[in-house]
Amino acid sequence: YAEYDNLPRQPAREQPAMERLTVIVPARNEAQNITRCITSLLAQDYPPERWHLIVIDDGSTDETAQLVAPQADGAPRLRLLHSADLPAGWKGKPPACYQAAAAIGAAERPKWLCFIDADTQSEPALLRSAVAAAEARQLDLLSLEPFQVLGSFWERLIIPACFFVVAFAQDLRRVNNPWLPDAAANGQFILIRMAQY
Repeated sequence: YAEYDNLPRQPAREQPAMERLTVIVPARNEAQNITRCITSLLAQDYPPERWHLIVIDDGSTDETAQLVAPQADGAPRLRLLHSADLPAGWKGKPPACYQAAAAIGAAERPKWLCFIDADTQSEPALLRSAVAAAEARQLDLLSLEPFQVLGSFWERLIIPACFFVVAFAQDLRRVNNPWLPDAAANGQFILIRMAQY
């Protein structure tokens, strides 16, 4: 799993009023990780009245949905959804993310959407720090690279090699140049303005 602890922190009292935010966690067969993910998100220091969390079970065949359901019953900011079948031509988690975003009610219309993978764990300042950084830099999209927690021998061997391949396959100078159309984002964490999404 991955942990987020890499944004500059600013004490909550120095932050401006935070914008409305919806966090979406697509989850498929994440019984091993989902409780840790949700618990860390519900412990965020983002103002509770300004954000809510949607977990969308993406056709899990394990106990993912059953682990989320009791938490959703007891937490007013947490909602559990179940994804529909994949539309023709769609693959992976984008359909679940889209369905969850489409389920956001008009009354809760957020300024920001944040997509976070179910196999992550967040530090309490993650959401506040990410939104503050995006607002301060006038960004429409902010993506983070989390710290990877590698447990097994094979994880420690294979995952770093995969990251090296990805790093060498793209030119980050082009991605960071606002005059070029190149773009890159890490699907583990994507914060995007609702208007742009």
